[in-house]
Amino acid sequence: MDEDVPDKAEHRVRGRVTRIRGPGEFHRRLMDMGLCYGRMVEVNSAASPQDCIQFYVGGRILTLSAEEAARICLEVPLDRWIRGQ
Repeated sequence: MDEDVPDKAEHRVRGRVTRIRGPGEFHRRLMDMGLCYGRMVEVNSAASPQDCIQFYVGGRILTLSAEEAARICLEVPLDRWIRGQ
């Protein structure tokens, strides 16, 4: 394996949604897609070569721009980091 290419599993983490910042329409759209307060989600920041972040929510995959994803605050317990799973 090429050492310059990061392992994609190193960019995945699970956490609980604690806050969604942004205008009402953005907030409502995310909640309609299942991304709401208290929900456990898995985030994969290495999912795409573009500027996108994937959220795994309730069996679905939501792909957001990095700018949109930055508005979502997660509480991530230290023991929840996923490495190579």
